[in-house]
Amino acid sequence: MPAYRWMAALFDSIVTIKFETDDQLFTAKLQFIANTPYWVARLFAECSFSLLSRLALQRSGNDVRISQINFAHEDKGAIPVYQNLFRCAIAIAQSNYSISFSLADIDKPLAQASPALKALSRFQIEQRLKRLKGEKNLEQSVHELLMQHPYLMEKGIEECASRLYLSPRTLQRQLHDAGTSYRTIRDTVRRVLAKELLEGSSPLEKISDLLCFSDRRSFTRAFLKWEGVTPTTYRKSLC
Repeated sequence: MPAYRWMAALFDSIVTIKFETDDQLFTAKLQFIANTPYWVARLFAECSFSLLSRLALQRSGNDVRISQINFAHEDKGAIPVYQNLFRCAIAIAQSNYSISFSLADIDKPLAQASPALKALSRFQIEQRLKRLKGEKNLEQSVHELLMQHPYLMEKGIEECASRLYLSPRTLQRQLHDAGTSYRTIRDTVRRVLAKELLEGSSPLEKISDLLCFSDRRSFTRAFLKWEGVTPTTYRKSLC
């Protein structure tokens, strides 16, 4: 299972991979960034699912098989091709791209597993991820995530933790240990973005919505607390 999380981190600039489990299945869902072209999302999904399928069969001694694959695009002519390639249930025109494995299979030992090779691979991948992230600390990671995707503030700490491959409780604890909190970081991001947005001509109602406030009055109260003036007064001072 760590391999799926490594893959998610490596492709973070292209797509977010969200993991879900129930009593029977382990599912990896691909969530592409906004305005991703149809053909890019489709090609990425087809290639990554093909790779996972081949790895599962080759490395597990044919013990691990895909349970189901969902495709967001609608191409009925591709169903026979997918069925022949993946040998599993196929669904098209779904809300997302996802691949599911039996939960009982997902952590089975690999055929011809090598503990030494596993340790080496883990070390190399984790070092690679550190270089990609530039040794960012958790506070910076949360700050950048909310700056890049402000809509996540509406979803709360749970979605933010999921994007960082942590549980909400772990994220809360680690931020507390670092002397901060999710709420503090969220408010800092709101303050920075609010000042940037007020330099433009967007109505206050729209800015309020973009920053995930319940209404304009809540935004005004928060901004007054941060800057000592209302958003309207601040905007006028920029002229």
